[in-house]
Amino acid sequence: PANDVTYYAVLKVMQYTITFAETGDSVIDAITQDYGSEIIAPADPVKEGYTFNGWDAKMPAEMPAENLVFNVVWKVNTHNFTYVTARNTFSISYSYGDSIIVPKDPTRKGFKFLGWSDTIPATMPDKDVKINALWEAKKYAVTLVVDGVVRTDSIVYGDSLKIEDQKKVGYIFKGWDYDVPEVMPAKNFTLTA
Repeated sequence: PANDVTYYAVLKVMQYTITFAETGDSVIDAITQDYGSEIIAPADPVKEGYTFNGWDAKMPAEMPAENLVFNVVWKVNTHNFTYVTARNTFSISYSYGDSIIVPKDPTRKGFKFLGWSDTIPATMPDKDVKINALWEAKKYAVTLVVDGVVRTDSIVYGDSLKIEDQKKVGYIFKGWDYDVPEVMPAKNFTLTA
């Protein structure tokens, strides 16, 4: 035109989006904000068996001039699986979801192993586990031989063992041919008067 003209730019702030991927059991909505506006980081996501270990890049304080995608960095949880037997306790450390190795049945003198106090899962849960061995005392035979008469009793291992002195007309009981223990041992044995 035949005169001076002034133009004024009309600027609109652009908006950009931050998306969060692989957030486990959490739903984290994308953040869409104006460029330069303050970003409030979302709550830490949760995932069974894992601990949130941050994002794969540093979260900016203000919205940058680009769209971003942040991936979660997970750390697998580790727990102890503890076995308690009569005299021993041992623990094996597993990561969540690992296959659990079932140990061979423990042994205990004078006892029969009945199993474990709980079912052993196929894979490690997201918690410590402790199970106890279940035992049943075995019975052993005590055979008494008195003047050719044989009598056998079954006694539970560890029970008090009281065997009465024998009587025979015209004789004094001198004892048994074997030292009688105070409690039932883990074996069969014979006593002869």
